[in-house]
Amino acid sequence: INNIIDFETFQMNYNMMVQKYLKENGYENNFINLYSNISKLEPTNEEEKNIIKYFQTKKDNYQPNIMNGLVILNTQIPSLGLQNVGATCYMNSTLQCLIHVKELSEILLSAFYLKYPLGDSNLYEKHKLTAEYVNILKNVFFPKFYGNESPCFAPYKFKELVGELNPLFSGIAANDAKDLLQFILERMHSELKMAMQYFSDYNIDQTNELQSKQYFYQSYVFQNNSPFLSYLFGIIKIQTKCLKCNIIKYNFQSYNLLYFPLKESKKFAIVKKKEENKDFNEDNYILNLEDCFMYNEKVEYFTGDNSMYCNICNSLQDANYQSMLYCTPTVLAIVLNRGRGNLDFQEKFIFGTELNIEKYLHNEEKKGKYYLMSMVVHFGESNMSGHFMAYCRMDKDSKWFCYNDAFVSECKNFEQIMEKGTPYILFYHQE
Repeated sequence: INNIIDFETFQMNYNMMVQKYLKENGYENNFINLYSNISKLEPTNEEEKNIIKYFQTKKDNYQPNIMNGLVILNTQIPSLGLQNVGATCYMNSTLQCLIHVKELSEILLSAFYLKYPLGDSNLYEKHKLTAEYVNILKNVFFPKFYGNESPCFAPYKFKELVGELNPLFSGIAANDAKDLLQFILERMHSELKMAMQYFSDYNIDQTNELQSKQYFYQSYVFQNNSPFLSYLFGIIKIQTKCLKCNIIKYNFQSYNLLYFPLKESKKFAIVKKKEENKDFNEDNYILNLEDCFMYNEKVEYFTGDNSMYCNICNSLQDANYQSMLYCTPTVLAIVLNRGRGNLDFQEKFIFGTELNIEKYLHNEEKKGKYYLMSMVVHFGESNMSGHFMAYCRMDKDSKWFCYNDAFVSECKNFEQIMEKGTPYILFYHQE
């Protein structure tokens, strides 16, 4: 957290008081509702008196739990719904899925929630969108603590700010959930990122995989450290092979969303099935997530007018290209590009609450086991119209809840929702 926000004396003293209370009362390894026990803290100076007085005025039944100075979210209580503030179902459903990335929400709340009740315009300017996002977190998880008596929260300021930062989302026109998700992930990452070590550019031998990997980590990962990079960004490995000299070059890139084009994935899967079985009937074939991962790492060929320059051969040469998953993030966000027609959006798709992609990870550590955490679903004729909703749970053992803008309800028939097979964005959490 200290890497994210430079805590001032107020917060540091407050955290020291928390640590002191935990240690003296044997709560070192347990959850503690600090606010219900705030009166037991004994102030030693005027500043500590003011801290206690401030939090006593905020005491109610919706209070953040604190463990060692960090906010701990209750995984069994659903967050509030988000009011539709003008064709914003695409925004509300996207935000709910992001809100349910528990570790990220806890880090951001811990870093921000003490700061903004007191106000700090300089800090706000540096982290505009993140600050407004944290304001949403505070009001959906601890509404009464922050004076919100409404059964939902209206994200007017967030919507207005997103429109100011990106004109694509200004006004009251409907937009695409995946476009918003891409924007807010990259924007908040850029607001919080910081370099972990000094980097001076240098030349590498791209035919050396180890050198290429080390260069990527030094030039990008270590220069762009943020909680978003830690939890939602992964790495892909790209191999380009000259078909004349057979030299392979390696390149590494980051990603925060996996885009799977369903039409192309289905065609690719059907061709593979027919190669394995000449009698395969494609008429009733239903695409599944496994097919998409297979398509994602297919080998592409660049020949003729599309040939690539080889600096070994010093000329244009036919080549092949393959993009592979090297490292997947804690939360794997998958966008299912369904096209723009009504039939495309209603076509069934098979996916599961469990996901194992270890065989598609091209590294030594095969951390590829996931469980479904949340998803954005869409109803209508295209991704720019119709209606978006979200289904979310905080962890593997939590209940599923349906988030339909301001309305939140427990989802007791989630298996039936899955059988309909109409997801748009899937969020899987690493086991």
